Amino acid sequence: MKKISVKLAIAAILMLFAGSQLSAQSINLEETMKLRAAQKAALFGEYLKDIARKHDDAGKSVPLQERLYYCTKALNLFIGKGSSYYENGVERAGVMMETTSVNRATKSRRLIKNYLNGLANLRYSEVKIETTDVANIKVSDLQQIGEDTFVCTCSIYQTFVGYRDGRPIYKDITKKNIKCYIIHEEIVKDGGEREHEFIVLLGDVTASETRRG
Repeated sequence: MKKISVKLAIAAILMLFAGSQLSAQSINLEETMKLRAAQKAALFGEYLKDIARKHDDAGKSVPLQERLYYCTKALNLFIGKGSSYYENGVERAGVMMETTSVNRATKSRRLIKNYLNGLANLRYSEVKIETTDVANIKVSDLQQIGEDTFVCTCSIYQTFVGYRDGRPIYKDITKKNIKCYIIHEEIVKDGGEREHEFIVLLGDVTASETRRG
């Protein structure tokens, strides 16, 4: 769908609340929606750090139970929360995570819940993950896929380092493209005043541009 259609869709939403200066407001609202998507993608990156790390900043071992807790927190960011969901009337088994490695030419796809569980159980003595901060996340133009639903893609870079006995033995940097669903909801407050709110849920994650770190 062309970007102008998204502008018109946002302007139509704004007509319910503003009634004037729709062009400028729709541009601001579109940027707000894209910022919300970037913030959710950045939060996912923070959870990845917590899931992967084996020791805290003081060097104390992080128990597996705690890392699995962050798996649950991360799954809550995704559509279907890691379980099946419907898209365009078709049931899908769950959000997929695509992974790559500098040691293989092919890509792998796994359910996001399986990927996160595997990340928590990696056999490295330590794992460090760094991802793009929210200010530098690239967000694509919005596309409207339903009356109140938009999608975009957030692109981040993930640096992965695996250690053994205190020495880094594997490192790569991968570009991750995260599909984001932005859902408009109308909120009616106690006094009858109406507001609009946008809920962001993450979708499939694809990988590209993997290189040695």
